[in-house]
Amino acid sequence: MLVRLSCFLLLIVGWMPGRPVQAQDLPGGDAMGPLSAYERPQPLVITDLVVEGVEEPTASFVRRASGLRLGQTVEVPGDPAIAAAVRALYRLGLFEDVKVLEAERAGGGVRLILNVRPVPILSAFAIEGGRERDRRALERELPLFPGSPVRPADLARAEDLIRRHFLGRGYPLVAVQTRREATAEGVEVTFVVTPGPQVEVASVTIDGNRGLSDEALRDVMQTRPRGGWRFWRKATFDPEVYRDDLERLVARYHEAGYLDARIVRDTTYLRTVEGKPERVIEIEVEEGPRYVVRSLAWQGQKTFSAEALTEALGLRPG
Repeated sequence: MLVRLSCFLLLIVGWMPGRPVQAQDLPGGDAMGPLSAYERPQPLVITDLVVEGVEEPTASFVRRASGLRLGQTVEVPGDPAIAAAVRALYRLGLFEDVKVLEAERAGGGVRLILNVRPVPILSAFAIEGGRERDRRALERELPLFPGSPVRPADLARAEDLIRRHFLGRGYPLVAVQTRREATAEGVEVTFVVTPGPQVEVASVTIDGNRGLSDEALRDVMQTRPRGGWRFWRKATFDPEVYRDDLERLVARYHEAGYLDARIVRDTTYLRTVEGKPERVIEIEVEEGPRYVVRSLAWQGQKTFSAEALTEALGLRPG
């Protein structure tokens, strides 16, 4: 029977016997599991290093990657080299669980077992829900490849990409669930998408502007309500486009000479009108003073005239 590597509790007055001590679970694979021995740490020589959970040649790779070797002296329990071995194997990204177990001791030696559980291999993935063209686009975009390991972080990234895809098309209430099913070839993953209603921009309000009109500012934005000459286009909200819109607003102010202009506040929220959700956008700007060129003088130019340089920059007094 396997006995997990043990830790001990030493008190000033002596030993305190009791139930097996539980090792602390540390991030990054420092967990040594529940421990059952109570003796002081002893220097022991590793006489055997067995790998469980994978076959050769992967088992030989695990031994080398662990950093442990036959003939190495380690203190059992609690040697830092054992914790380092667990961390090293986790860092490979090939295993979702790693344990170092003590099998037996004999004559100053110890037999250790490296117990690993490989990350499952993706056999196939599918997307359910949403429009067919969205599913096809996502199948090309998701960084998932049958035959490769699929880690929790890979699935979380795929879920995030799916949400961002639908958010950019006006579905702010999209929900994504991941379903995993073991197969003979590995694991089959299905992303179940519930897009929810498509929400359009109902209004864009800009406050604090005096030098530039609402219309002049909204003209540089791609995020806008339905209407005007682009009445056939849906007024959906894309978070990335909206961030660019805020930069375009500030750039428009700079072109008009408001070099200190900035966005003081912006907010977007959903409201329900007659049972239908719609997007509201509110932006507050601080224009600052408008700067004008009073005079312009050049010094040191030899190749081009002052007039040519001034014209190239598009600057003129006033």
